[in-house]
Amino acid sequence: MLVRAVVGLADHLRSQRSEPASNEKEGKDVREVIGVINGQEFALGPLTEVRRIEIGSSPSATIPLSGDGLLPCHVLLRRDDEVFRLRNLSRAPITANGVTVAPRGRTCVVLPLDLALTENVKVALRVRTAVQADVVTHSEEDKSHVQHALEH
Repeated sequence: MLVRAVVGLADHLRSQRSEPASNEKEGKDVREVIGVINGQEFALGPLTEVRRIEIGSSPSATIPLSGDGLLPCHVLLRRDDEVFRLRNLSRAPITANGVTVAPRGRTCVVLPLDLALTENVKVALRVRTAVQADVVTHSEEDKSHVQHALEH
C-alpha cells in the first residue's frame, strides 16, 4: 500500500514547493528538509521555509500517504527555530525516534526524525545541506568555439 503513496508523491511535493530562497540563487549552502518513504527521498523545501508539515491520508497533506488506520491529518509538525513541535492527532500511539507519543499527545523533536505512524507506515525526515551552483551561460559564439574545438 505504501508503494502506491510514493507514486506521484514527488510531483505533488514539487507542486507544493515555493520559489528558491535568495541564498540558493547565490550559490550558498542551504539546509533542506528531506522526506524518506520506502527508501525514496523527496525534498520538502529549505529548512527556513518549512514551517508546517502535515502527514496523513489527505491528498492535500504535505506528505500524503495511504494505509489502514491513517487519518487525513495523522501527524502535524510545526517548526519553532531548530525544533519541531509534533502533535499526534490519531487515536493510537505513534513513535518518534523510538519514543512513544500517546494518542492526541504532543512532544518536541529535532531532525533527523523517524516516525512510525502505524505498524506498516513509516516516514523519515532529514536535513541535508545542498549547494546550488551558479549557472553559467555561454554566448552562441562561445558555444561554436567549443564545438569547433571538440570536432578537431
